[in-house]
Amino acid sequence: AADCERRCHVTWVHVRAAAAAAHCRHTPSKETAMTAPLNRLAGKVAIVTGAASGIGRATAQLFAAEGATVLAVDRPGSAIDTAHEGLARIVPFAQDVAADGAAEAIVAAALQAGGGQLDILFNNAGVSYNALGEVSTDADWDRVFSVNIRAVFRICRAAIPALKARAAVTGRARIVNTASVMA
Repeated sequence: AADCERRCHVTWVHVRAAAAAAHCRHTPSKETAMTAPLNRLAGKVAIVTGAASGIGRATAQLFAAEGATVLAVDRPGSAIDTAHEGLARIVPFAQDVAADGAAEAIVAAALQAGGGQLDILFNNAGVSYNALGEVSTDADWDRVFSVNIRAVFRICRAAIPALKARAAVTGRARIVNTASVMA
């Protein structure tokens, strides 16, 4: 697992092997999986989109285990309200990232949950369609583009002022964007 952390930049602490395996072919040992969190994100506030399942869910839980307050965002009707039950540092937020006004609402909710600060934005929400181009509709393409491209831009634009303000105090803030059909 330590070798995997060096090669794949994956931290195995509190990440279930199944979720982590989606990223990497290495399997953590029981000893590594049971390691206590290092609190590397203590005092940080993060937004994680696409947080009801998969990489987003595992990331939200890892960030919380490492000490961050996390606004876990996913669309209404997803498992976002139950995916992080019992995890006090994770605040579920049901929001379609592509909706008008969503970016501002997400950032406002994160600032409220985090006492006015924002340190990390992880744009992980994404959609795809399993159809050939010649049978895809304009509506299919518009949905993919609105979630995978436009929403990422809008959330970044809305979050950058808060991230810059936080970076002025702490010396850093981060934006991470996932690009994957399996994210």
